[in-house]
Amino acid sequence: RRAVGLRRRPDSARIGLGVHHGPRPTRRRTIVNAAVAALRQDLANDVEILFHRLSQAQEFPAQHDDPSRLPYTALAMQHAYSALEAALERCIKRLDGELPIGKDSHRELLRRASAGIDGVRPALLSPASASVARQFLSFRHFLRHDYGAELDADQIAKLQFIVREGSGTLRADFAAFDAWLVSVSVL
Repeated sequence: RRAVGLRRRPDSARIGLGVHHGPRPTRRRTIVNAAVAALRQDLANDVEILFHRLSQAQEFPAQHDDPSRLPYTALAMQHAYSALEAALERCIKRLDGELPIGKDSHRELLRRASAGIDGVRPALLSPASASVARQFLSFRHFLRHDYGAELDADQIAKLQFIVREGSGTLRADFAAFDAWLVSVSVL
């Protein structure tokens, strides 16, 4: 209650700003903006690491005369896929609410990332990028679980080619998703 004769100051004067036009942002809008901004920043970091590692993996052609370079290329490819998966996990967890679990969780993550959810989010990966990611995942699985096997220069060269050809689509997918994030943030 206000005492008789006291006038309530406008909102803009109460918070020390100039004249305020339009509705005041609510606390919920501020939280949404902060969450979207944090997701965009984290996603940008993951994508930067992804493409940095991909460029490292392309530095050493698998058919190079020096087979001692194959492990460096393979490791860079594994790190690149891990960065891709981190970006996808971050988006799925924050927007869908939970990550897939179980023995097929990595494949399920790619399936969920390549499918949009009406009213929640668009697909993170196009069909072309999802195909590249599945091949990438298979390679990482091989590296992690078949540690007694020798690295195959032909297989690494094939993956290098697939990733090189698909990296433009992958970059475009992340740019489109970032644009969607911008469009849903409330200003």
